[in-house]
Amino acid sequence: LIWLYGMAGVGKSAIAFTIAERMRGLKVTEQTSVEKQLRGTFFFLCKFMKCCMTGYFFVTLVYQLATNFPSIWKDVNRAIHDNPTLLDPDKSLCDQMEALFLQPLQNLQLKLCGCLPLTFVIDALDE
Repeated sequence: LIWLYGMAGVGKSAIAFTIAERMRGLKVTEQTSVEKQLRGTFFFLCKFMKCCMTGYFFVTLVYQLATNFPSIWKDVNRAIHDNPTLLDPDKSLCDQMEALFLQPLQNLQLKLCGCLPLTFVIDALDE
């Protein structure tokens, strides 16, 4: 975990965006291993209503993760089939985190045991 902090306007978002853009070009599949693996990004931007709503946070991250690692689609689809309200932006973040993100991620980790940790860039979580 790397946490950038500082007063408003000092460039934290610019740094997060630059890191995400530079890492985005490094493609990794389930068959390869690379030191830097960007798997998802989320930028909370209150001027864009949907980007400010926490209910889209885990849904967005798991979509990005599954796009990179198609093998977890089965886990994600099963979770949604069992509980369709997980896609509701007003659903509990704990429920979304557990069913949509952590469980599929744990299953993926078993397949990627030789790889270094996956990277997610999240900006303005406090907004």
